[in-house]
Amino acid sequence: AFLNEIISEYDEKLTFHWNAEVAKNTIRALIEMPNTIFSTVYFYLNLIENDSDDNKFVDCAFATNADYLVTNNKDFNVLKKIDFPRIKVVTIDEFKDILISFN
Repeated sequence: AFLNEIISEYDEKLTFHWNAEVAKNTIRALIEMPNTIFSTVYFYLNLIENDSDDNKFVDCAFATNADYLVTNNKDFNVLKKIDFPRIKVVTIDEFKDILISFN
């Protein structure tokens, strides 16, 4: 169910910004990529109060011990003020710079 919530939100956003066909193809690609990791979430941290629907991404990042949670959504900035759990939030541009520095 948790995966479906994330996939549904991706579908909604991609359809809004582009169209349903782009959304379908992008989601299919994400699901079928060999480096996509599916994980079960056991803890619901409820750290984002402004838009509680975004908590699914925080909980997923926590469950997978993600190095970064990449978003331009300012509601996630509250995570920068929380000592535990430590979830590093970066913007898309910051993440691009991180990726470039690995080359």
